[in-house]
Amino acid sequence: MTHPRTTRFSTRLRLLCGLALLIGLCIMLGGLARPAHAQSTLSVSDCSSDAQLQAAVSQANSDNSGDTITFSCSADIVITSTLTISGSMTLDGSGQSVTLDGGNSVQVLSVKGGVSFTLNALTIAHGVGAVSPPPFPSFIGGGAILNNGGTLTISNSTLSSNAASGGGAILSSGTLTISNSTLSSNAASQGGAIYNVGPLTISNSTLSSNAASGAGGGGGIYNEAMLTISNSTFSGNSAPSSLGGGFDNNGGTVSISNSTLDNNSATGGGGMYNGGGLTISNSTFSSNTASNEGAGLDNNPPARSGLIGISNSTFSNNTGNSAIYNSSTAMSITNSTLSNNTNGILNRGTATISNSTLSNNGTGIWSNSLATSGTNIFGSIVAKNQVDCNKQPGTIPIVDNGYNLSSDSSCGFTATGSLQNTDPLLSGLANNGGPTQTMALQQGSPAIDQIPATNCPQTDQRGVSRPDDGESACDMGAYEFTGTDLRDQDLGLTGLPAPITVNATSPQGASVTFRPPTATDENGDTPGPTVTCNPASGSTFPIGTTTVTCTASDSDDSNSPVSQSFTVTVKPVLTASGKSVSAMEGRSFSGVVVATGADYGAGTLSATIDWSDGQTSTGSVSLATDGSYSVKGSHVYDEEGPFAIKVMVSASGGQSATASSSASVADAALTANTPTAVINKLAVSLSTVFFDANPNGTASDYSATITWGDGKSSTGAISMNSTNFTATGSHTYSKHATYTVTVTIKDAGGSTVTKTLSVKV
Repeated sequence: MTHPRTTRFSTRLRLLCGLALLIGLCIMLGGLARPAHAQSTLSVSDCSSDAQLQAAVSQANSDNSGDTITFSCSADIVITSTLTISGSMTLDGSGQSVTLDGGNSVQVLSVKGGVSFTLNALTIAHGVGAVSPPPFPSFIGGGAILNNGGTLTISNSTLSSNAASGGGAILSSGTLTISNSTLSSNAASQGGAIYNVGPLTISNSTLSSNAASGAGGGGGIYNEAMLTISNSTFSGNSAPSSLGGGFDNNGGTVSISNSTLDNNSATGGGGMYNGGGLTISNSTFSSNTASNEGAGLDNNPPARSGLIGISNSTFSNNTGNSAIYNSSTAMSITNSTLSNNTNGILNRGTATISNSTLSNNGTGIWSNSLATSGTNIFGSIVAKNQVDCNKQPGTIPIVDNGYNLSSDSSCGFTATGSLQNTDPLLSGLANNGGPTQTMALQQGSPAIDQIPATNCPQTDQRGVSRPDDGESACDMGAYEFTGTDLRDQDLGLTGLPAPITVNATSPQGASVTFRPPTATDENGDTPGPTVTCNPASGSTFPIGTTTVTCTASDSDDSNSPVSQSFTVTVKPVLTASGKSVSAMEGRSFSGVVVATGADYGAGTLSATIDWSDGQTSTGSVSLATDGSYSVKGSHVYDEEGPFAIKVMVSASGGQSATASSSASVADAALTANTPTAVINKLAVSLSTVFFDANPNGTASDYSATITWGDGKSSTGAISMNSTNFTATGSHTYSKHATYTVTVTIKDAGGSTVTKTLSVKV
């Protein structure tokens, strides 16, 4: 049987090293000529566009002294062109809710070689990769971030829904460190979330629902360098047409500790594909699937020479040809458990298995090895599988190194201390303490105290000392019996939900549904075990973090229940929407609603109103019991016209929201006194006093037209004093008569007033 990818060597690392040396030399030479610049803090206060952010990045690039760019606003900032990082800096969104949005059209960030760049407390979404430089292949890479030889640190951040050909979220050839962050729903042909050819460290982070759609593989990560993963989760990632659902290691060196790979899928290596060096400790590979080899782990390094070590770890409920596929000449499995998989291990290389438990699988160990040493087993339990061991005809037999136990005779265990056709009295997979689930030995198990102390490892899979209580022998398998049954040993729970985070939908929190874990019951009690979760699925969870405890209960009252827990976090929500205002110039208004919104647990609200006429004021906030609120304001506009109102709402919990609305201010009507006239024979001098509500009006804002009643008219002169305006004019009639004089006054806003006077000359 030929594996779909038996050799994959790359020259990219050598190219990368050359590039790194060149970048380092340039930095040294540049540093000699550039004077030191003091570290600065630059603030982005306008999140309505990316203009201010682009300018801050440009300034920090110019300083190249580790400036910090902060935000005093919260918004989804649409990035119109890639933010190029050519100087060391920090981009920090602490205290705000800021998303850098590529708008499905641009790469959001590009980090140049030789600089140190930190991204903290920000979200990057909808970025699209750009054409990648050497040493990468010529493809579209790094939808959110391209790290071209720099030192990139990402913390407390989210990279979501980004896309590229390589590295949907990140394409990195420099040093990359990710902590307390989430990379989700990113997509690429190769490396759904990350395409990496430089040192990469991931801790306390989650990579979920990322996908690599092409033949390159690596649903979560495609890796060619040193990769360290700790206290992290890879869940729901996929490579439907290739290898490595969680991640694909092609020639790199990978260390995984205290981490979980669950519900990932690929054609081979549903959890991960390994083509290099690999160590796994205190970790769980669960519910992964592969249509070909290695549902949990596909280990197929070049020339079959990769060193792989698995310790204190559990592979469970993986579906595919095998939980672990190995073609390496140097794989070791110690203090580990393989249970409830389609098959346990398919070995085509050299494997050493010690102090481990393989149970409740289809085939425990399938040996198809042509290597000289094949599959070597010591101090382990291979039992209660459909078939404990199977060997392909013409291949190397399984080697019994002693103190092994099988429940049938298929393994051929006949060495010193080994047992065949023996029931180990194992309990189901459960949380028995320690970082991973194990299968406990029941009271009276023949596996207890069988291995001489001189041949025992220091601890079992959970970290419990071997032998227990200073005894002269330790137990077979991954579990050391302590002589005290602390829980229902025949019960187990599988499929515990990963931590859940949602936004609040009311002041009370949010209704959250989840799929409870499934109980496993080795003893087959009737009726079967039941699972209850508290709080239950569909409950309303309060704002904050709540621990959900799921408990499996057995019909056998002599056994105590088994419980596991996960968390549900409901995040507070603050929204704001503007309301339009109608007003009259010069007339005050009060208690007018300028904004509404929702406050679901964000805290006590305050509001500031920018009236767009150079004036601001504090808004009055009214909060209803359902979480809706309104902001009211009072103001007087001196002049007519349209005005853009901005309402800034802040919560005591640190969140903020901004609403925009408009004010339509009408022109106030003019008023005027009855004109007065001075008559001298046929000559008349006319004067009309008038008033306007606009306190800022000047004489040039007004015009007056006088119709004299004899078919003639003239333009009046306008003058003003501190309280009013006066329109004046004079006229000489050609004959004596009585005339009706009409005075019409008009202001710049279009308002008019007309007065008449009867004049006899």
